Amino acid sequence: MRVLIDTNIYLNFYRLSDQSLVSLDSLIKIIKEKKAQLILPKQIQDEFFRDKMYVSKEYTKKLESLSIEDISIPTFLQSYRRVRDLKEVLRKIQTIRKEVLAEYNKRILNPQSKINQKLKQLFVLAEKTDETEEVIQKAYYRTLRRNPPRKDNNSFGDAIIWETILARYTDDDLIVISGDGDFASEVNNKKVNEFLEKEFTNKYAKTIKLFTIFGEFINDFTKKQVATKKIIKEERQLNISESTFNSLVLKNVPNEGLSVSGALSSTSGQVVLGANSLGASAFMSPFVVGNLAYHIANGKCKKCMKPYYYDPVSLFRDEGLCEDCRKISFGARYNILQ
Repeated sequence: MRVLIDTNIYLNFYRLSDQSLVSLDSLIKIIKEKKAQLILPKQIQDEFFRDKMYVSKEYTKKLESLSIEDISIPTFLQSYRRVRDLKEVLRKIQTIRKEVLAEYNKRILNPQSKINQKLKQLFVLAEKTDETEEVIQKAYYRTLRRNPPRKDNNSFGDAIIWETILARYTDDDLIVISGDGDFASEVNNKKVNEFLEKEFTNKYAKTIKLFTIFGEFINDFTKKQVATKKIIKEERQLNISESTFNSLVLKNVPNEGLSVSGALSSTSGQVVLGANSLGASAFMSPFVVGNLAYHIANGKCKKCMKPYYYDPVSLFRDEGLCEDCRKISFGARYNILQ
């Protein structure tokens, strides 16, 4: 049996309480004892290292939004003795908030932190898979045809992951753990998408099963209550937040950026992507990655929302980050596994 864990599940360990590490220890034991094989496609590795800093930034914004600078004391109350107490409490809150932020970022950035050490151990045990040009080509056409797995925008990271699975891992049963709905059925979000199931079972008739909660997978696999109800509840709430983000934000991305469209060049044999509704400035000189030719286009960074020039490789595989946000995200790349 093989296990595929989606990026959102790995990133959730930076959002969950320390109790979740017990489930992570359990998975490490399962892999070590060869009861299951963990597969780690390059696309998931890249997404994890890229988006790790975004999780930190997300939490930092939440804490910083607890603004106390805006609290003003009316002049006629300035002499009241309890106002002095209030000001002292507010100063303490400021200090504590800074300490909490520093500790949180230390745990994310420090390679020796408990969570980073456990993830490093897990990644070392995993079978890492590079993608081929053929996989990229198939992922492109999958997205062009609007076949799952995919989000409501034109990102084809999930398609790359799935084509990697079809190319190498259909000869054994597969467990997919993903909480963002990308691999789920439209009818029952706790089951694998029917189209994906048909593709997976077509050659070897092996089974594929979806878990949306990591803790539920661990409990089911070990037949023990390893993950507590509290952790499972935390995971479920994170999944709801992720699904809400996808439905409210990502589905609107194509209107501001590149629409997946293109054709196979009869002269060069290269796939050429075209931009949709971006005006003349969207079409610039193509550049080549492998045997894929792309056009640089005009868009918005999904994190800071500033306009910038992106290329489809960045949009689809790096999810459309401007240069500044990309530098921040890639700052985490060397904090684990090195």
